[in-house]
Amino acid sequence: MNLWTASNSGKLTIFQLFPWCLVFCFTVLSGALLTQRFEVPSGFAWVIALAVGVASFVLYRLMLCGLGKWLDREEAKKWKWQTEKRVYRVFVEGKFFPAEDNLYYECLICGNAIPSLSKKDDSCTCGNIRVNAFLGQVTIQNTEKIKLFSISK
Repeated sequence: MNLWTASNSGKLTIFQLFPWCLVFCFTVLSGALLTQRFEVPSGFAWVIALAVGVASFVLYRLMLCGLGKWLDREEAKKWKWQTEKRVYRVFVEGKFFPAEDNLYYECLICGNAIPSLSKKDDSCTCGNIRVNAFLGQVTIQNTEKIKLFSISK
């Protein structure tokens, strides 16, 4: 994908423009500071300023990549902890589905886990599992595509 035509309309979003604004600001500010405050010759000051701008862009990208990797690691730890603590139960199909405090329904279609008791209406992404908070009722469209589990303490 071309950097300048990142969106469908050819316009850059604020998130795509931010690093370029950062580079421009650092370059102009450091160039002005070097020429006026420290009385560095103009040509030499702007070469240094350009290097500072490029360095700010590289630092921004490194920090952004580092943050993304750290967030991925934290999410993987959380997911691993959640899946290790699951105790799956035998699901008996009937007219009503059980709803308890520490009871969750896992949708095998979209992978979402929905608590059987919730303070607000909830459903999985594909709509296979729906929880009505007011009635405390669980509705399941395809009972073959769910698992029932609780989390051990």
